[in-house]
Amino acid sequence: EGAELPSYTAMALNARETDSAGAEAAPAAGNGDTAVSHLLRHALLVWLILPVLVIVCALYGPPPIAPTCEAGFGDATWLVIVLVEVHHLFSEIAAYAAVRSILTHPEAIIMRQFGILRLRSPKVLFGVLESLDFYTDLTFPFIARACGGDIDDTWIQSWQKVPLVGPMCATISGGLKFWGTSLMVVLLNVALTGVVGITGVILSSRQPAWRQQRAAATSPRGALARAGISGERFCLWAHAAEVAMMPSVATLCEAMAEQRKYAFDFSQDAKLATEARGNVLMAKIDSFTASTLQTYDREEEETVTVAEKWHFTLLLLNILVGNGLTLWLQSSFFSHAFNLLGAEAKAKICISMALSAATAAIRSCKATRKTGVRGCWLCGMIVFFLVWTGLKVHFAYKCPHHVWNLSTWSCVSSRGMV
Repeated sequence: EGAELPSYTAMALNARETDSAGAEAAPAAGNGDTAVSHLLRHALLVWLILPVLVIVCALYGPPPIAPTCEAGFGDATWLVIVLVEVHHLFSEIAAYAAVRSILTHPEAIIMRQFGILRLRSPKVLFGVLESLDFYTDLTFPFIARACGGDIDDTWIQSWQKVPLVGPMCATISGGLKFWGTSLMVVLLNVALTGVVGITGVILSSRQPAWRQQRAAATSPRGALARAGISGERFCLWAHAAEVAMMPSVATLCEAMAEQRKYAFDFSQDAKLATEARGNVLMAKIDSFTASTLQTYDREEEETVTVAEKWHFTLLLLNILVGNGLTLWLQSSFFSHAFNLLGAEAKAKICISMALSAATAAIRSCKATRKTGVRGCWLCGMIVFFLVWTGLKVHFAYKCPHHVWNLSTWSCVSSRGMV
């Protein structure tokens, strides 16, 4: 039993071996390039054009769209977001259809049986919410700037109570000001998640999409192994979809990477593999020895597994920077500017924090299951920021001066705010 393949593996191998076409159609690689081009175009729009537009509107925009401390950004800016989301939906439809067309008929059946195709609609909605969350993160530093320097003094003074790193952080905060610190974090997110992500997708897309599986090169029967799009390539497409904020496409690519992780090894003997499974039951050989005789390509599996772990580790790092740090700054601003913010601005900041927390929690749960101990550490840091943010918002309403300090686990006194 220990040498038998898991049911998912067996289904994937069966799908690959019983494909009546015998090989993928030649346009499959072209469809993959089509999907990547749609993903890249939307990623460029979101990570480069939209931030520039927000900065221009904040610094040089007319009063109807300029941010204020009482109401945040003007409601007229939502027209731009509507146009961005229209492009988002158009690109998602095109990219999803391109990836979907690559699937063989048995693979499409497996995707349907595992419920991957049914997840598309909720994932599209989740992608829209993720885009809205990113927009609110972009506008946040300029709302803080519109509130003036009233919160800078209290922000600096609150650092003085923090042991060890407090004085150093107070000095840095005094130079950057609160809105400058927030802008640095947002630009860091844009650089790491957006610019670096887009660059990685462009560089990886230059590599050939088609290749033979690993074991075919050393097998006398390797010529029987058909070239195709590997699970490693699907991992790269999944990363491109995450950069473009299209979790529906990313989920499909991740599921296909998991399926194509298991490929038939032409260097193995099916008769010996069957005998090995029986010998394990009769305790003639151990499970490890039997596993080395099985007819699936272990090198291909290891290659795709490494690509999956790298993809999900990058996802957790992006969540930590893009959601964790931003949530901490937004909750700090909410408490320090509590008496300055109008009801509308408070509502917008709370909605932004709720969206960030929800997207971070959902994406972290998915990624942690695939990354092992390393993912658990990163997920623990993300959870820490989520809990810290919730406590700061809670005590903003409970503390007399609306500011709560984690290091002292108490409200900041009036003397600490002067």
